[in-house]
Amino acid sequence: MTEIQVLIERTGSQIEKKFCVSDWLMHINSNPESRYVNIDDRLDMSELINNNDFSGKHLQLLFLIKHNQEYILGYNVPCGYNLWSDFLNAAEDYANYGRSKRSYGADPLMMEIRSVGKEELNFSIYYELDRSKKYIDVMLPSQEFMISLASSLRDFLVKMIHEYKVDIGDEGTIMRVENLIKKFDS
Repeated sequence: MTEIQVLIERTGSQIEKKFCVSDWLMHINSNPESRYVNIDDRLDMSELINNNDFSGKHLQLLFLIKHNQEYILGYNVPCGYNLWSDFLNAAEDYANYGRSKRSYGADPLMMEIRSVGKEELNFSIYYELDRSKKYIDVMLPSQEFMISLASSLRDFLVKMIHEYKVDIGDEGTIMRVENLIKKFDS
């Protein structure tokens, strides 16, 4: 079973305030999860959105991906600006061509998803300049992974656009994800 969560990064000052620490960098070294807000946490999201520095145009995101209760993508991979759109475009490429190769955030990282046989895919994130330096390189059940990815993107977009009223997309964007879910579920 594949589970995907989308988290939003807090600023350093938000971390210091929330956790009553004077050095946020030291704090996140031992508590990497404290760097992020789960979009299901209404209180933390409210604090994040009501901050003067918050902008829906430049969301620093982290995708946590578990497969069979084991993290395959976690806090060890850099977060990136608007990764939701990178993942959405990659999922659309995969749906249309059976493969995708996209940048992963603003760092020199690449995300690649490619079909391997009828029921599996290879998912990898690596340094653009040196493909041998990989953060992740795993084989996953293709339909399960892609439905989970598209569903988590839909949930993220619906929550951000409708519940939190953050300008990151519109109904057309949500419909793109809904169409992907239908495509992968057939």
